[in-house]
Amino acid sequence: MRETTATRVAPARAGSRRRRVVGGRDLAAYLFVLPLTAIFALFYLWPAVSTILSSFFSWGLLQPWRLTEPDSWDFVGLGNYADVLYDNQPSESGPFPDSDQLVAWAVEAGADEDAVRPGIEDMAFEGWVEAASDAAADADVSATPTVLVDGEQVQGEVADIAEAMVGSDG
Repeated sequence: MRETTATRVAPARAGSRRRRVVGGRDLAAYLFVLPLTAIFALFYLWPAVSTILSSFFSWGLLQPWRLTEPDSWDFVGLGNYADVLYDNQPSESGPFPDSDQLVAWAVEAGADEDAVRPGIEDMAFEGWVEAASDAAADADVSATPTVLVDGEQVQGEVADIAEAMVGSDG
């Protein structure tokens, strides 16, 4: 006759969980995701970051901006965007550019067309523009740039405007 021994296992209590140790299956999952993450970073993130960074520097088609050559960087900040806007600024009476032209200028300045087109075509900021125009009209602002200090227009050279903004102690 054969003898068997049985051991009794206590049932699992409600709410108790086995603690998983990182490694094994978890490491395999990370290794499967790693190639996709690398491809995403290489072909999507890097070009996007590089494009945004290059829009803050002066560069041309024959002399492109290169991240690896910091000595050749000519930082212009938002100057590229301002140049595109002010070079193409219509007169106050029109004719005004259509949505396609505004999108083309945004792309020329370095923006992504898919990111700017919906906001321009849907006129997402129309209310803000109307409120800013009304506030400018109430303050008797008729041209840009106009500087207001304590509610009053300040005109003159840059040094005069800076002095009015900071105030003079003397």
